Amino acid sequence: MKTILRLAALALLATLILANLSCNKNETPPEPAAVSSHSPSALTWEKDWDTAFQFAADRDQPVLVNFYADWCIWCKRLDSMTFADPAVATLLSTSVVGLRMKIDGRGGPYAKAYKVQAPPTLLLLDKDGRELGRIPGFMPPEPFIERLKNFLPAP
Repeated sequence: MKTILRLAALALLATLILANLSCNKNETPPEPAAVSSHSPSALTWEKDWDTAFQFAADRDQPVLVNFYADWCIWCKRLDSMTFADPAVATLLSTSVVGLRMKIDGRGGPYAKAYKVQAPPTLLLLDKDGRELGRIPGFMPPEPFIERLKNFLPAP
């Protein structure tokens, strides 16, 4: 068994050496394709519950509450993929007041009151705090838009 492992290790080492020798050192290697940068989206999110609901009342729009956590990979993917999508950003900026609430921070009591099980969870609430719809978990841009449109009040 040890002999087989040694031979496999030597074969791997030889492959790596040959691959390195065959690379043209003057070539720039291609950039790897990023699945997600996990950088926050460019959307403007309110951070204070009362302020968001005051804006919602002033604008006669619902509030989209984004319950998230810093450690949540799907929250980051939602930010970097779904919320970064131009069609999603346009819909959100024209139809809702966005509010980000950290479930293990200031948003904890609100998450508990609205029975949020895990991040990410998005709640669409009317200006009085009544739930119009819920999106639990990550959704890519197109399904997210369709789901949110089902919850939005008719213009």
